[in-house]
Amino acid sequence: MLGTTFVGLPTKARADDADVTIIHHVEDEVIRQDFDASTSTELWRSTWAARQGQLTSPAEFDSGAQRRSAQADDGDPSVEVVYATDNTGIIQDRFLVSNTTTAVDNETGQMPFQWSAGSSTISLGWWSPNPSIKWTIRADDKIVATTTDTNIEIADVDRTTNAYYTVEGAQTVTMKNGTKAKQPFYYGVAFPAVDKTSLGRNIADPEVRSADANKDLVGFATSVNAMMEVNYTMFIADRYVGAPAACANTNNGNIAYYGGDNRSFDSGLGLPQPHRVSGGASLNFLNGKMTVDSRTSTIGTTIAYDSKYKELARKKAPTTDMSVGVTQNSVGAGKYAQILFSVDSANPLCKIKIIGAGAPAINGKITVTVHATGQMNASGNHDQAPNHEITYFYSGDRGTGTGCAYRRKIASFNHLLPPYPDAVVDVTWNAATGAVTNCTVR
Repeated sequence: MLGTTFVGLPTKARADDADVTIIHHVEDEVIRQDFDASTSTELWRSTWAARQGQLTSPAEFDSGAQRRSAQADDGDPSVEVVYATDNTGIIQDRFLVSNTTTAVDNETGQMPFQWSAGSSTISLGWWSPNPSIKWTIRADDKIVATTTDTNIEIADVDRTTNAYYTVEGAQTVTMKNGTKAKQPFYYGVAFPAVDKTSLGRNIADPEVRSADANKDLVGFATSVNAMMEVNYTMFIADRYVGAPAACANTNNGNIAYYGGDNRSFDSGLGLPQPHRVSGGASLNFLNGKMTVDSRTSTIGTTIAYDSKYKELARKKAPTTDMSVGVTQNSVGAGKYAQILFSVDSANPLCKIKIIGAGAPAINGKITVTVHATGQMNASGNHDQAPNHEITYFYSGDRGTGTGCAYRRKIASFNHLLPPYPDAVVDVTWNAATGAVTNCTVR
């Protein structure tokens, strides 16, 4: 399991140090990249500033203030450039480094996929739910290693061409209803051919920051292909829930219970899960254009039971109760889309006795803004019943991520009624790395 810091970089080597080491922390193990102290004594970091068309000014790893200054301007915080220089400032090596340490899931401790790419090395680190999973690492679909560890360093890599690295594994899990299913885990990142233009130059040389000296990072920042899926789902965790007294009798029997979905919150990893209402959208970003692969709306079957759990009736609400729309937008070189979820769905087997009207509906309006780079945001509001969740899958040039983005536990079924306040949604995450601001159950 990844620690809270993936890249722990020293500031300077002491005069008596044998070397300087870039360390990738993974539990008690580390991935190391060593440099001779006589030539490589300082480390610098910078990010790409799209509006300026160049890197931010490289900052030494000497203080928190300097580390923050490297992310100033409008640099992309998900990837950095790290330089290793000698004691005169001459650049010895250059790395593209992921810069995400926020937990994907604060309940499980799941961490995002993390990586670095030097002029001839690739380092990968990932989260695993247990130590027995066998992981397969591929470069452009060719297997380069298998391991039960959660990190790997690949040396002597030909970085002159683009390459896509993936890490895949799976475990068997038992669902709440007793069935078994394969739970897949998949990570990946596309590395562009390395740009060695800055090697041998002084870190203070303005050309080091230019687009011409960072062609790999420019492509990484401005031309992104990706496929993604976002789902918004509402479910009842219990197997049965008591029928409200206001619901009229039906089918010559007294309704004592309605069937729930008998499950917990989704892992977000593609396992089949029952639900009351669910909507989803799959999008592709390719060569600056966005296409909608699919939009889905599904409604779970409502089942009514008597006091001895004998089925009395079953019925589905209309699929039109959940609508899913997609709009495309463009800002400069950045492409993004908005997925618009709107739900208004009531129990089709419940009629209010007094007024003869339908049951209070589950309501919600959520807008999910998705960027080709994997940056996503969900905002809107919904009833505080039943349970609500947003899950995602992303695979693209910036990496691969899958998991939960938002979870809200039911307050009470009374919260379907208008006097009760809605829950407000506003969460941001990086789907390319799985970095969610907070995915605890609210």
